[in-house]
Amino acid sequence: MAEVVLIYDDKCGLCRGSVERIRRSSSTDAFEFLPCESAERERRFPHIPTEQCLQAMQLVLPSGQVLAGVDAGPEIMKRMRRYRWLGPLLGIPLVRYALRPVYRFVADHRLRCDDDTCRARP
Repeated sequence: MAEVVLIYDDKCGLCRGSVERIRRSSSTDAFEFLPCESAERERRFPHIPTEQCLQAMQLVLPSGQVLAGVDAGPEIMKRMRRYRWLGPLLGIPLVRYALRPVYRFVADHRLRCDDDTCRARP
């Protein structure tokens, strides 16, 4: 059973690429990857609105706490073999504060989108 659940927009090329990097860099049971617009996500996590998980990745911790976007970064990194050292760095409030507008810009513009479908997302 996976330690945490990472909810992502599976129609976004950038999101899928990020999930693939996370998958390759972590142990097989570190993450469960769940598409935002899946019936499974809606059934298991109805408290996470579709609009919210289309705007930023959502990480659901074993405690049930949900971290989104930049705030999920430290927890994601500490579960990745190669990037574990980045977890504490991304946990520094000033670093997260500085990265927030970068994440928002990339998420809003879907810089590596496969086609126009994800550009039209909220």
